Amino acid sequence: MSHAVQVGDHIQRRFREVQKELPIIGDVRGKGLMVAVDPVNCDGSPAREPIKSLVEEMGARGLVLTKCGASSIRIAPPLIITKEQANRGVDTILEVLRRNQW
Repeated sequence: MSHAVQVGDHIQRRFREVQKELPIIGDVRGKGLMVAVDPVNCDGSPAREPIKSLVEEMGARGLVLTKCGASSIRIAPPLIITKEQANRGVDTILEVLRRNQW
C-alpha cells in the first residue's frame, strides 16, 4: 500500500508542477495509484470535445488510459509500477498535452 501511495503522490506532483506552464491541465486528483487529470479549454471549461482524441493519441504512444466522467483522463497503472515507469508515462501524457495546448 505504501508503494502505491508514494508513486501515486509522485504522479500527481509531476502534473501539478507543470500546471502553470500547461494551463490545459485543470484539476489533478487521486488516491494511491488511481489518478485523474482534467484537461480544460482556454476559458477553463472542461475539454469535453478533445478528450477522446487525447486519450487515443496517448494510446497510440503505448499508454492504456481511459476517460472518466465527462472530461477526465484516468490513470490507473498496475500496483507494481516503478517510479521510473511512472515518469515515462507522465512524460508521454505531458507531451501529448503540450502538442494539443490551445
